[in-house]
Amino acid sequence: MNKKNMQTNFNLDNFISTYVTKRAESLLAEDFQKYNTELNKRINGKKVLVIGGAGTIGSSYIKAILKFNLTKLVVVDINENGLTELVRDLRSSEGNNKVKNKLIAMTNDSNKFCKHAS
Repeated sequence: MNKKNMQTNFNLDNFISTYVTKRAESLLAEDFQKYNTELNKRINGKKVLVIGGAGTIGSSYIKAILKFNLTKLVVVDINENGLTELVRDLRSSEGNNKVKNKLIAMTNDSNKFCKHAS
């Protein structure tokens, strides 16, 4: 393949909205705007636990909730590979400083919890 034809600035969110969901914004965007004041009161400064966060719905929820000022976000899922991808995605899309020291991703491997990222 010719390097001139190779795309180097791939935007996953743009790809999903254009080719997968065919929506410019999340289905939840209107609700987040409508209840923004109440959500801020209930979420800012709090610790949040998301079970099943490596899946499609859980990871979308996490991206939406990271817009608030959380003190800690704990994500639990049985899919260790999914958690790895989630952490990588969050670090690249949200910025490492936004998730550093706030995110703990855990999996239960043989009843032993493993801290996956922080």
